[in-house]
Amino acid sequence: DPLTFALPAYLAELIVSEDLSVIGKPSDTRAWQTVFKSLRPYGGTACLELAGDEFKQLSATITDKGFPRASLKQSDEFVLLSRSGALPGSADWTHEYGDASNTLMSRDELVKAPLGVLWFGGPAGHGDLFYNRTYWGPSMAVIEGRMFLQGLGKLTAVDVYTGRIIWQIPLKETPENNPGRLGNDFEDKIAGHHFLAVKDGVYLVNSKKTCLRIDPATGKTLAEFTLPNPEDDWGRIRVHGDLLLVSAFGISKKMGEKFGRLPLELVAMDRRSGKVVWTHQAEMSFPVVALSGDRIYAFDGAMENFYSHWKRRGQVPETLDERYITAIDADTGKQLWKHQTELVGSWLSYSSKNDVLLVSNRKTISAFRGNDGSELWKKYATGRGFRGHPERPDHMGHPENLWDKIIISNDQVLDQRGPGMAYELETGKPILRTNPITGKPISWEFTKLGHHCNYAIASPHLMTFRAGSAGYCDIDSANTSRLEGFRSGCRNSLIPANGVLNSPNMAHGCECGYSLFTSLGLVHVPDAEFWSYSALEIDPTKDRVQRLGINLGAPGDRQAKNGTLWLDHPSVGGSSPVVSIAMDGEDLRYFNQHSAFVQAGELKWVAASGVEGANSLTVSLAPAPSKPRSYTVRLHFLEPNDNQAKQRVFDVHLQGQRVLNEFDVIKAAKGSNRAIVREFKGIQASTSLKIDLKAITGRTLLAGVEIISAE
Repeated sequence: DPLTFALPAYLAELIVSEDLSVIGKPSDTRAWQTVFKSLRPYGGTACLELAGDEFKQLSATITDKGFPRASLKQSDEFVLLSRSGALPGSADWTHEYGDASNTLMSRDELVKAPLGVLWFGGPAGHGDLFYNRTYWGPSMAVIEGRMFLQGLGKLTAVDVYTGRIIWQIPLKETPENNPGRLGNDFEDKIAGHHFLAVKDGVYLVNSKKTCLRIDPATGKTLAEFTLPNPEDDWGRIRVHGDLLLVSAFGISKKMGEKFGRLPLELVAMDRRSGKVVWTHQAEMSFPVVALSGDRIYAFDGAMENFYSHWKRRGQVPETLDERYITAIDADTGKQLWKHQTELVGSWLSYSSKNDVLLVSNRKTISAFRGNDGSELWKKYATGRGFRGHPERPDHMGHPENLWDKIIISNDQVLDQRGPGMAYELETGKPILRTNPITGKPISWEFTKLGHHCNYAIASPHLMTFRAGSAGYCDIDSANTSRLEGFRSGCRNSLIPANGVLNSPNMAHGCECGYSLFTSLGLVHVPDAEFWSYSALEIDPTKDRVQRLGINLGAPGDRQAKNGTLWLDHPSVGGSSPVVSIAMDGEDLRYFNQHSAFVQAGELKWVAASGVEGANSLTVSLAPAPSKPRSYTVRLHFLEPNDNQAKQRVFDVHLQGQRVLNEFDVIKAAKGSNRAIVREFKGIQASTSLKIDLKAITGRTLLAGVEIISAE
């Protein structure tokens, strides 16, 4: 039955049917939403035989909000129901660092936690599509349902929604390093070609002297461009409107051979014809450039070993004293302003919304007004990585990928260099949030645990990175979660775009003990299970608990929609706030199952785990005695075993007062694996809350406790 057999979303370019009776009437909104759900964005079509009256009924049905960007038309005796264009709220990822402004920020609103698998494996996961991860080859581009992947001697277009290979073309590998590619040169090889993708063209530097414009739909070459000076080499490329902007590399007459080939000139050409529009010469060189709106921003200086990540090891590069920050008119190439600076800009990014230019390296972040170059603020904050990352001077892992890069997320700066702070883009002041346990304002901070060899990127809801396995931080809560079983690449290969968290197999070549080395597409699945850890702390000598959840036997922390942060007890899922919890009982037995097995009830992910055999549970609420406060206490229960009524019966006391008499979970919940909650208001407590469980028949049982102050 196609209505009950849950086909994946966005699967089909074409749906046909011999018998539409299983779908029901055209007025049945839910049934037709099931059909529409499986249509691929950008033109997926259901070709169905419907009569004239049925066409009118279906036309009325698809006006419902459950049919975003649906179109309906008649073609002879058939009706064509199509999903036109992009998913509402989705966005493309055009350049290696997200866009020409280097924001490291996706605009995709659809990718958020929790996540579930849309597709995995198949030809798109095959290792020969990718460079060995140790070379840190180019990241991907994602536009209009196609993901473009670069590997040794090939460029591949993959369907974002199914993992199907759309086309593949050979690429000529040159023995020379690709000028301007930031990569791992420990074997004297910087792998990959500069490339980007926009709606009507994939631009790829095919060799040192040419750039191809490729049809995104077919892989056919549409044009081939050369630089005006045949002695120059193509460097990093960017697109601005109708312009293709190129950093042209050559040997500086001013500095000689010491710094090697440098990006001495910016060349703007018509991105369809290749005709040169303007050129702009650097005083020294343009190693980092950000482009947005009508302006180009550049750091103008000469940095030693800037492109040699393995040699530089994340440190601020040695730089000649003569250096500038400059703005250039994108349409004419004329200089708008230019300021001499003591800064060393190994990273440059720009917010067009706020007109703020950020210049950073491992040790500093500086902000300037894009219009005139006036300094807004400066912060001395040394990137130092995160817990779980090797940081000995002789073995720092791979900090070179993350210690200068910062993320522009709407009106904020996400400092993913470690520690993971956030600042106001306009002022540099720390971003504050509310501590969910104490209710006090605290600095926003995230963390990640485990080896993390790539840099983070962000979207409106998530920041993605490697933290041992693949992982992400929920930006609203600052909680970090793992996508267990697989790791991302040494370039970030967790890209939120086109409504999907795209995760191609850029870990290819890794010999570590991960279960999965394949490509995946992940989408938001509201009922999927996920767990987290965080940098959140509370001070047991000062702080009072205002709101807290204790999730007994859970594999990690998780924040509920009502704001309660549920802590795992015992703590097994990673760093989390330390709250004093004392458990008493003989032969305590914790249980845990997936919440999908919970058949009914509230907060299934709380009820899915618990403890048997506890006699008491005491939770510290405040460091010193004070006037008792009123709390609401919610107790969560679930019978995990196939028991019968009266096999497990117990009393429950709060603060010495009996609140449940001869409580039988099976009887109250009307069966096993069914969640049930009992709420008690007006419970008085000063420094602690004590729950006593007294067995009458069998062993006691408790899944979770939620405590909320009424004051």
